[in-house]
Amino acid sequence: EVSSHALDQGRVNGVRFNTAAFTNLTRDHLDYHGTMEAYGAAKARLLASPGLAHRVINVDDPFGARLAEEGSTAGLTVTTRAAAALPRGVPFVRAARVTPDPGGLIIEVQSSFGGAQLPLRLMGEFNVDNALTVLAVLLAWNIPLADAARALSLSRAASGRMEVFGGRGRTPLAIVDYAHTPDALANALRAARLHCRG
Repeated sequence: EVSSHALDQGRVNGVRFNTAAFTNLTRDHLDYHGTMEAYGAAKARLLASPGLAHRVINVDDPFGARLAEEGSTAGLTVTTRAAAALPRGVPFVRAARVTPDPGGLIIEVQSSFGGAQLPLRLMGEFNVDNALTVLAVLLAWNIPLADAARALSLSRAASGRMEVFGGRGRTPLAIVDYAHTPDALANALRAARLHCRG
């Protein structure tokens, strides 16, 4: 992961990246960048790195769609949840269906690499985009879909970040998150609600 600050300040100019991935552009770091345009331009620098072999872009994000349209399709893989038109001939990874349950998410994946069922012990809708991005990177690296899906299904949340305890069978579900601002707490509760009944 490279921060937009590091990209803007040229702190990674000497790093040779093989693969770059873009999930979204949200209203973060505007205190530093000033505008969404400047923030997007900083993030776009990573995807324009010299010698980059693979680029994975979430085209559900409007800025991501623009990056995919404006850049070269060489080494490009796109991710999406929609059945939207994808760039012609570009490899893709799509979440055809997402089913939340008390233990996490089940993602039905359709892709130009084949289809797979991806069970994740990760909570929250935001993890769908993250999982699709990681899966697309692994596929771009020529990891077979079944192996990539199996490896990804073993992922767990970082300690204290929407961390799941229980939730299977008769064991009550408990979710631990270190949210320390009102906005972070609201987002954590919204993410948890997706996995609960009642």
